Amino acid sequence: MCKINWNIEELRKLYIVKVVRKNELLLEEFLSSIGQKMDRANYHAQKAKEAWEEFFKASIVTIPSPQFDVATNVSVAETEALVNVLNSMADILAQVINMTLLELVNQSMPEDEVFAYKVLDKLSKFPQYQNVTRIFSLFLNSGEFKYMNAFCNTMKHRKLLDIDYHLHINYREKGKVQEGLRFKEFNYKGTLFPVTWSAVIQEGYRLKIYDYICDVGIEINNAML
Repeated sequence: MCKINWNIEELRKLYIVKVVRKNELLLEEFLSSIGQKMDRANYHAQKAKEAWEEFFKASIVTIPSPQFDVATNVSVAETEALVNVLNSMADILAQVINMTLLELVNQSMPEDEVFAYKVLDKLSKFPQYQNVTRIFSLFLNSGEFKYMNAFCNTMKHRKLLDIDYHLHINYREKGKVQEGLRFKEFNYKGTLFPVTWSAVIQEGYRLKIYDYICDVGIEINNAML
């Protein structure tokens, strides 16, 4: 799933040895939640894909049609759920950092005060955590995460994103066809986010978020050694 495996079992052992004020059950909840959220994200991505596979099973398809509307609604709903799950993973990872690295320097916060950017700011004050800070910052400032975060906040506070179904034939690449559902461009806090294919969110963005999480996790372990 990740390009480099994060050794979570090693983190559990380091936590027991290095951290004085321990709450192993709570840490395990957060670590388990990361895996569960990846499973949920995979489920939503698969269901979005299956909606179109079911639609195109017919020998003849009609656009628009009731069947097309069903495929669209399922795909949109599953993609929105996927984005919500992926966006929430940054704060779960922040909880892990709070209980491990920030606890080691007596800077941990109550659970309900932990947010990704707040944890990043605290981490940046400790030179021994510079690698974790750098990787966590890359994650939170990546195009993929910023898109997810803006997508979620726009849905939560303003409106659903507009969509269309697009067919593009690239004759310069021997008639290569690209077709599917797209989320139209939208503006969030002065930043314009471009038209994005749902398939890119379901595959490219999802897997990239996993990679960032694993990269941060590996640096958490390294910082605790």
